Amino acid sequence: MGYSLTYFKGIDHGRANGLLLGEFAEFTEKYAPEKIRDILSCMGMESVDELKRVLKRILGEKECFTREELEMYADIAENTGGVKNSFKRPTRDEILEIYAKSLL
Repeated sequence: MGYSLTYFKGIDHGRANGLLLGEFAEFTEKYAPEKIRDILSCMGMESVDELKRVLKRILGEKECFTREELEMYADIAENTGGVKNSFKRPTRDEILEIYAKSLL
């Protein structure tokens, strides 16, 4: 999902993934809670909310996006390999929701 942020907005790929990570972790937690607990535990964290707070502090101010941009990115991401490899493959609407919660 971060590729569009890099390609269209020039955001470094690591930052792009970081901007989306908290909301994607929250989405994944619904379907693979043990995996998210394990990941959070390895980072010394207890919740996805804690992860989101740390990411917000580390990443600082977000770039500006329009809803139309995010709709286009969701269309692109829907069929990418990374999304297909998720514990639960998100629908286009779920992808758009992750983008919106992360970036608007």
